[in-house]
Amino acid sequence: LFIDPADHGVHLGSAQVLHGKELSYNNLLDLDSALKVIRSLVSPAAVILKHNNPCGAAIAASLEVAFEKAYESDPISAFGGIVGLNRAVDPATALRMCEPKRFIEAVLAPSFETEALAILTTKPTWKNSVRLLALNAPVSPGSSPPLGFDLRRIEGGLLVQDWDQLALEPSQGEVPTRRAPTAAERADLDLAWRICQAVKSNAIVLAKDGQVVGVGAGQ
Repeated sequence: LFIDPADHGVHLGSAQVLHGKELSYNNLLDLDSALKVIRSLVSPAAVILKHNNPCGAAIAASLEVAFEKAYESDPISAFGGIVGLNRAVDPATALRMCEPKRFIEAVLAPSFETEALAILTTKPTWKNSVRLLALNAPVSPGSSPPLGFDLRRIEGGLLVQDWDQLALEPSQGEVPTRRAPTAAERADLDLAWRICQAVKSNAIVLAKDGQVVGVGAGQ
């Protein structure tokens, strides 16, 4: 996190905070995890995180539908969550976010269309507090990897390791069942595998029709 003296903007990596309250420690952790997930998805995609675990995710033909399916993965947990999107936020998607009984802490996306930005900063009751972060760069599996090292603070020291850049290719996996998965099932397996990387230890992710329908972590 740093301050650019040229424009007085607050930045997270290449992302610039366009609006909202100061980012909290938990916000930063969730946004970092959201970025890792959306960077691994090719189709229009949305992921929602709560307490640094994904509670909803989906892919679709449009960003609007992807967000709606992601939010409906678990509407209760999605309330007050962090949203990551891999396409520019358009007005239709922004309106979906602002529907009654929905509350979002922060939105991370490559960019925000002018009308979408106006909707998110004027329409919902939480308009003054929502953090809106524009990456100012496209997001895809081909995006440039992070610079430097992955640093983790531990008591009495610092864990320094290379970034995990292992390419995810679920389609190359072994099929141990009597029946091979259909193309649709393979697509769901691919989505579940990519979301699973953001779930904590002992992760289980269920997906169907391009939508995450269940997440288990830790227990």
